[in-house]
Amino acid sequence: MRKQLKYLTKKMIALIFAMFFTIGLMPAAFAEGEDTRDLTNVLTDLHVDMSLKKSDGATVPIIVDNEKDAGFNEALVSGSTILFGITWTLEEADFYGQVKAGDYFTIDLPSDYFTFRDTTLNTPLTYNGETLGHWGVRDNKIQFTLTDTGAQKRYIKGHFNASGTLKANESGDVVIEIGDVALPPVPVEPSTPAAPDPGVDFPYEHSNPPAQKPISKNGSTYAGSEAITWSIPLNYDNMVTAAVHTSPALTPLKNAVVEDTLEKDQTIKSVSIQTVFYRPRNAAGELSTQWGATISVKSQFTELNQENGESPDAFKARVKGYGSPAYGVSADKKYLIISLGDVPGNGVKMAADDTALRAKLRASNSRLTDAELDAMVKSWGTGGIAGGQAVGYYITIQAETGRAYEQYSNTATLTTSDKVPAEASKSVTLEDLQGGIEAGEPHSVRLEKRSAENGNPLENAAFQLEVLRDGVYVPYVPADGGGQIRATGPDGVVEFRQLGSGTYRFVETAAAPGYDKDSVTYSPETFTISSEDTQGVVVTATNLLLPEEPVDPALVWGSVELTKVDQADPQKTLKNAGFRLYERQEDGSVLYYKDANNGLPLWSADPAGAQTFTTDDQGIITAVHLPLGTYYFEEITPPEGYALSETPLAFTLDEHSTEAAKKVVFENARTSDPAAPAAPAGPAPQKPGAKGPQNARTAAPGGANPKTGLADVSAALGMLVLLSGGSAGLMILRRKK
Repeated sequence: MRKQLKYLTKKMIALIFAMFFTIGLMPAAFAEGEDTRDLTNVLTDLHVDMSLKKSDGATVPIIVDNEKDAGFNEALVSGSTILFGITWTLEEADFYGQVKAGDYFTIDLPSDYFTFRDTTLNTPLTYNGETLGHWGVRDNKIQFTLTDTGAQKRYIKGHFNASGTLKANESGDVVIEIGDVALPPVPVEPSTPAAPDPGVDFPYEHSNPPAQKPISKNGSTYAGSEAITWSIPLNYDNMVTAAVHTSPALTPLKNAVVEDTLEKDQTIKSVSIQTVFYRPRNAAGELSTQWGATISVKSQFTELNQENGESPDAFKARVKGYGSPAYGVSADKKYLIISLGDVPGNGVKMAADDTALRAKLRASNSRLTDAELDAMVKSWGTGGIAGGQAVGYYITIQAETGRAYEQYSNTATLTTSDKVPAEASKSVTLEDLQGGIEAGEPHSVRLEKRSAENGNPLENAAFQLEVLRDGVYVPYVPADGGGQIRATGPDGVVEFRQLGSGTYRFVETAAAPGYDKDSVTYSPETFTISSEDTQGVVVTATNLLLPEEPVDPALVWGSVELTKVDQADPQKTLKNAGFRLYERQEDGSVLYYKDANNGLPLWSADPAGAQTFTTDDQGIITAVHLPLGTYYFEEITPPEGYALSETPLAFTLDEHSTEAAKKVVFENARTSDPAAPAAPAGPAPQKPGAKGPQNARTAAPGGANPKTGLADVSAALGMLVLLSGGSAGLMILRRKK
């Protein structure tokens, strides 16, 4: 009985483990028992900008923040490119704890009045190096989908930039709607009159075409697309001749063959073979630069496929040797060959007769005048030089890419039996969709810096975060990869992420220009992060304006900009290099740049109290409001993969450094040792720089700041932290033993 009970117990345990294992393998969506959620109805703060993109690339504002721009007073012409900027927010109340990966929203685009091209839906939106979602344009909608990382944030907000082509058949004011936002009416008009003007026979009589070539190559794409459209105009030099149906007589292409091989990761999606007509500019049939009509002739070409085991050369020979116009695409979808035969002379006709040709031209473009139609039928019909056969071809290749490369090039080749082969090449660059995103998250703090007078955000105010340790606030070492001191941007915001549990406070290290550092107030003054924190913290800081005081004309300031570069490749800038800035006094003592008070520098005799300047993504650091004189940059942390330079860089600020920053370059050599040498305790011996009496600074006893006379406690705090860490380490070792 005992054995049987033991056996049943084992079986039950195994069954339970199997159940848990099976549940653990279930997809999250299945386990939750719900599908992805459409978040469109909880979008807030939808704001739209519209701009007209000119042919020279310049932009003209039309709508700004949902309101008509007062300076825009013209009508938009059909065919114009319009840029849309759309901002949005998913608020914490409808977002945090209620969404998951795969949740999405859409924003309807105004497809009644604009044409929007489909793009990839995988364009990432990143914030602080994390991808929070992917977006793109599909079926005239902006589509955004959350990642798992994005779903963990407290809120998200962002912007999309998209472009559309205006389509207008009639003149008048139109109301454009994006999402649930109706914009102020905008005047539009067709590019040409909706109906031909009975008093005008040839609207483009003054539009002369440029010289044409036997073969040309064009390429086009659009932002966010993985597709490229390659077009090959063929024999359009003879089209100019044939249009006037007079001498000199047309010289046909003999046994014409067009070949095109797609490079890199391109593949052929589709091929079209058309003849494109330009509108005549007079009764003689001479061509203008304005499109007239398009007629497809692809159905008159035989399609041939590369057979299994057939070599590329054999496939090419088979297409070329086919008895009538033919084309073929290789099995790998990378090679196109079109065997045209004689052009004209291959039997490819645009219509059965002149009546049918006139009907096709009218169907393609209803805006053609009767006089234009008469001239076009006379040029391209049965009475023309080519007897109704196609003279010029417009070959289009729709290619798909994997966006593995930024730039793609292509070359089309024309060979004939009586002329030297001709080539035409073109390159295009794939552009990414433009968008941005930001988010709040748990275990984070967001400081919003504002003016106490008007509440406006303040830029270029610098803050350091401090954490309470053993009853004393000490500088916090960030875990999110950012610097210890962070400056506000145009939005007046700084953020620290990945905070550990503890009590924190902000310290303003430099006030915004024109504001009093000593007047800063925080709400709240301190805050606590716990392991259960699910929302993060928002702190507001305000400052008063500095009182207007007369400036001492004898006090002159300069500034410096340091660029960190690779010694072997000076064009390569280096980020995350740390520096101290110091000045050597006439008595040989050294003062380190410590802080900034109301934009003016404070100094410390103790290197432990010095501010660390860290090069940004462009390898640049700046220091401003320095009295004229000689200074030194001392490297304390080299860039990753580079050796520490122990030779300080000296520079002098003189009267030429007052209007523009002094520019200096600091070089580093690569090292095979990834571990950086320890930072030097102090500057290397240097010859004292000469200083004028008005610029001399004296270190106060005990490391006190020479400007304030307050003792510098940074070293003591550092020792306290070190002792605390050592005690904790000993306790851990004892536990292990």
